[in-house]
Amino acid sequence: MVQEEDICTVSEFNRYYSALLSRIPNVFYVRGEISQYKEYPSAAYFTIKDEDSSLDVIMFSNYLRALPFKPKKGDDVLVRGKGDLYQKTGRFSLKADMLRKFGIGEILERLRQLRERWRNTYFAKEKKPIPALVRNLFVVTSPQGSVIRDIIKTRNLRNKGASVHILPVSVQGSDCERTVSEMVAFANKVVSACEENGGSAFGLKNVCFGNSVLIVARGGGSFEDLLPFSSEAIVKSVCESKLPVISSIGHETEQPLCDLAADRRASTPTQAVELCLGEIDRMRREVRTNEQRLLNFVSQMISNHASMMESKRIRFEAMLSNMYGIQSNKLNRLEMEFDRFCENAVSERNIRLADAQRKFGAAMETFLMMQRNKVALLDSKLDSSFSALKTNFEKKLEALSVNLNLVSPYGILERGYSIISDKDGEIVSSPE
Repeated sequence: MVQEEDICTVSEFNRYYSALLSRIPNVFYVRGEISQYKEYPSAAYFTIKDEDSSLDVIMFSNYLRALPFKPKKGDDVLVRGKGDLYQKTGRFSLKADMLRKFGIGEILERLRQLRERWRNTYFAKEKKPIPALVRNLFVVTSPQGSVIRDIIKTRNLRNKGASVHILPVSVQGSDCERTVSEMVAFANKVVSACEENGGSAFGLKNVCFGNSVLIVARGGGSFEDLLPFSSEAIVKSVCESKLPVISSIGHETEQPLCDLAADRRASTPTQAVELCLGEIDRMRREVRTNEQRLLNFVSQMISNHASMMESKRIRFEAMLSNMYGIQSNKLNRLEMEFDRFCENAVSERNIRLADAQRKFGAAMETFLMMQRNKVALLDSKLDSSFSALKTNFEKKLEALSVNLNLVSPYGILERGYSIISDKDGEIVSSPE
């Protein structure tokens, strides 16, 4: 008989088997055909079936967004996921994290192996930078389709001065691998020839590695259409290119290996041109931004210097006023000191002058007295000398008078005289 402790509720049963499933670490790959498909914002709910059975599948939106295709009823798919039991209804389902159309898995595995093999060769090369000023766009793409039109349109919007050189190739099928790899090599030969000839060759001008970019473009497509761009020929040619290469193959989640070998990747041809010519816009924006920054900086500098000069002017005026006050006080003090000095000097000079006058008066009085005494003495001596001289002259005059009388004719007449002549009657004037 069944014991009561062996009986469980529906909820306990569902929780037990849900926990049991969660402990199973295995991830299962299940192939089937989608028979019902409903998609909601949070998840997609669908059923896959084969001839005998069906299986409910749930895939949440974060995995749905990564799918390279839109699932639909009738698709033969490969689902990866883990078993799950919804406890509320006891319904078993497969919680999926990957969904691919059947048959692609083997190709993806081969691509994964190639990616690992080339990780340290083609993909390990140093990425070349896009030139700041691109003048030449070499575009490897199909001559048909909208790629060229989109590239020209974007070029016209970005920089009409850039030249676009179309290198036509087949972008799908058996010729894709050969034509794309050949055109990538040909573009490098053209640019090399231009550099060797001063920038001109093959009718092109102003072409060099420093102003040219190579774009490998395709306007999207299915996973199978993009497989040639994962071939070794194309990957090798892109890797060996001296020109910077932008790969713009498509929107696929699983990137072609060409994207990994290229220097840059773009999701669309338009974005590829923007990557090349976006530097012009960036430079223009930087110039405008730097111009505005410079204007703001200069304006701020002028404002700061004006404020600084005004502050300095106020401080300078205050300093001048203070210095003027100080110098004025010094000048007033010096004037007062000078006046006192002049008064003292004049007073001292007056005292000295009075003393000098007094001393001079006394000296003059003494000098005059001495001179008077000298004059009196000289006068006395003059009188004595004059008297002696007079007496002497009187004596000399008296002697001369006597002598004069002796020779005077009158004296002779008074005494008497004679005139003696010789026998010839000549007057005798000498005793001989």
